[in-house]
Amino acid sequence: MSVRTVFTFCVLACAVLCAGCTDAGERYGSTGTSCAVAVPSNWSAGVTVFMDGEETAFLITAADDGRYLAEFSNGTIVSDDGRRHWTYYPAGGRAEVVPSMYAGAVWNGAGRSVRAMLYALDLLQESLLDGNVTCTRTDGRIEIAGDGILGFAPTRMHDAVERIALSVDPKRGEIEGLTLLDPAGRGVMAVTFEDFTEVVLPADAFSFAPPEGTAITLMRTYAVTPIHAATLEAAERCFDVPLPHLPGEYAFIGGSCLPAFSTIMVYQKNGTTFSITVRPADLPDSNPPEGQAQRLLVNGLEGAYYGGTDTNALIWTENTTAFRIEGLADKEEMMLVAASFGTSGR
Repeated sequence: MSVRTVFTFCVLACAVLCAGCTDAGERYGSTGTSCAVAVPSNWSAGVTVFMDGEETAFLITAADDGRYLAEFSNGTIVSDDGRRHWTYYPAGGRAEVVPSMYAGAVWNGAGRSVRAMLYALDLLQESLLDGNVTCTRTDGRIEIAGDGILGFAPTRMHDAVERIALSVDPKRGEIEGLTLLDPAGRGVMAVTFEDFTEVVLPADAFSFAPPEGTAITLMRTYAVTPIHAATLEAAERCFDVPLPHLPGEYAFIGGSCLPAFSTIMVYQKNGTTFSITVRPADLPDSNPPEGQAQRLLVNGLEGAYYGGTDTNALIWTENTTAFRIEGLADKEEMMLVAASFGTSGR
């Protein structure tokens, strides 16, 4: 699969290096009297990232709304369509996925250098838009500085960034490199760009699905704190789908929610506690039930029951939503609970 990754950053040099330059198709950050930087909405480039003693190169196509698709020389693909963040490793026949809103909590893996480069460009743009920065230009090098720390680099040590240096092609006025400098003037991260191209992107430019047979797992992230749901209504708002309201003999004990990931509700009846988990069906189950599955129909849909010594589980999928009832309740009890979901057209 050949993918050209696009990231175009144009710096208007020489006569165009002025404050107040405007163009309806681009976003500008004014630096006062010495320069202006333009970022096209959709772009492509070859990118090399130098960070934490490592060098990584890839091609990338990106849009200003945060979507992108990058490809490495070994075929590895990192993509984000605004809903799902993917990393595909063709050599190992495997892929990792996480909801896009948690991409920032992913640290390791092939996508780290891609996310770091995008973060550095965001830091540049935010610094320019802040308006409290000065910009000096010397022989094709533009240096941006503020009154203090501009932010922190996406390095392992989260180095403070006091200045951002840009290298600009004097003839074409295009950015060729970006360096984040710490208070001591040390470059803590550098990025080079080649073959910038502003592009028109089709609607499915960032759509990605791994080939059939690919082993798919959830990406490992830093610990993400779930939202506590004290009431069923709160859990329902978090997951943004209707959840079951069980008969009165089932007491709702509490729940937790990771938006776009999963909602867990805990119930109790006559001293027996069980949980109901609701999650997107297209995400892999990070904790599949153990034991032999007994195939059956749940609300007319294909499902499975797992009987165990410590806990039992009933699972099924309805359209785009996966359900799981787990606890000491037996199969008959779980089927009655499942019936409270009905078929809602999820």
